[in-house]
Amino acid sequence: MTEPTRLLARHASSFHVASRLLRRRDARDIATLYAFCRHVDDLADLSAGPNHELDELRAALSGDTEDPASLAPVRELARRRGLDLAPLLTLVETVRGDATHPVRIADQVDLTDYCYGVAGTVGELMCPLLGADPGRAREPAVALGIAMQMTNIARDVLEDARCGRRYLPGAWVGGLEPTEIADGSATARARVPAAVRRLVALADTYYGLAENGMRLLPKRNRAAIRVAATLYRAIGTRLAARGGDYLAGRTRLGDGERYWLAAASLLGLRSRPARPHGPRRPAPAPLLVAPLPERTRRAHRDANAVPGAGRPDLAREPAGTQACSATPRAPGPTSAQDYPPDPCPRPRTGAVGALGSRP
Repeated sequence: MTEPTRLLARHASSFHVASRLLRRRDARDIATLYAFCRHVDDLADLSAGPNHELDELRAALSGDTEDPASLAPVRELARRRGLDLAPLLTLVETVRGDATHPVRIADQVDLTDYCYGVAGTVGELMCPLLGADPGRAREPAVALGIAMQMTNIARDVLEDARCGRRYLPGAWVGGLEPTEIADGSATARARVPAAVRRLVALADTYYGLAENGMRLLPKRNRAAIRVAATLYRAIGTRLAARGGDYLAGRTRLGDGERYWLAAASLLGLRSRPARPHGPRRPAPAPLLVAPLPERTRRAHRDANAVPGAGRPDLAREPAGTQACSATPRAPGPTSAQDYPPDPCPRPRTGAVGALGSRP
């Protein structure tokens, strides 16, 4: 087992289960990509202020300086597999913003923007590694990355709050500070579980969008990615089933449950985890992917970050109409439509990771 594969097994156990189904070369290359993304994430976690290593990576990916040694495996991978590393620059910029500014996600647009930066970007990078046409598969790949990151955020609310971070939109929780969430104040206990359920419902919409792209993958890799999506989605289902209780401890799947869900997914016994309650919802409408304009920077990002273009706008249609919620759904206790519309008075500011940016 190579060192990148060991990292994947140690820090991303659910994806590691699925990765065993990948074609051998693809599994090895995806592990290399994961190892780099993990390195970037670790740099942010270790930093309490400006991070020179992240600055070096950003400058190198922008073409301003020579590559640091940590970038060499990814450059080699990009040459060999035809990867466009532009999304990697977005990932580094986003993680750099996490390391230098207090994380306070404002609203649903801000949330989607962040999830694209740290995870949708990785979905883009994985397209050629999985044998998919990046042009055709980009939208569902980004959607799956966003869905998985939303699951991560819903699962890790307490852990993040203890680190001084709040990824739940302030508009959903009345602007609660991380300390209030971590302390389990009466207001937090009243507001946060509903926000967690809402986030799980929103993630479920993105999982549905990702499913539309599974047919674009080679058969063996398709099975692996479907298993990975099933396992992550099951975490959200369990969170919703316990009412979004973020104080009850981190939601995990046991080894036996992971393997059972993987087998069931492969056999077609259960294409998605059963919803804890409520009627089945119709499939969501597809997202539109459009180039983004130049954008201003929000407080949780570095004001000097390099603006980019051509990144997926997964929170708005090009004309500006909100499209996050896709098609109307039958009412149900865990549907995103059961909640008031997210206030989005400001224009979207752009994308700001990950195959497993968190374990």
